[in-house]
Amino acid sequence: MNTKQREQIERGESVFTGGVLAYLGISLLSGLVSLLTLGFAMPWMLCWQQAWVAKHTYISGRQLSFDGRGVQLFGKWLLWLLLTILTLGIYGLWLPVKVEQWRVKHTHVVGRTGPVIDQTPLLQKQDSGLVISANLKK
Repeated sequence: MNTKQREQIERGESVFTGGVLAYLGISLLSGLVSLLTLGFAMPWMLCWQQAWVAKHTYISGRQLSFDGRGVQLFGKWLLWLLLTILTLGIYGLWLPVKVEQWRVKHTHVVGRTGPVIDQTPLLQKQDSGLVISANLKK
């Protein structure tokens, strides 16, 4: 991470700090390992890539983390493969969306717990009656 990126993060901006050579290396190695294992290592390679991307991604000055594991994705991978075979490839149209949903589910902002907006409404009394508001967390 260079000084400019550090300053952007401190200002609360969104920044990606990964380098092109590291990204290229991870992508090539992931593809090679997946190819050599006939796709069986693909879930682990996707997790490795996503963990690296999350480690180098800051959204509004906050770093992302990825807690997905290859073994978690492998079970889903097998199910999706079976469904794709049974439907003669039709289910394969849903695979990119399913993988993205799983990836997003396991990507988090470091240090944040719970929802961004507290879903428990707070009642505030005003002169003209009651106002329901959401409690925003920072």
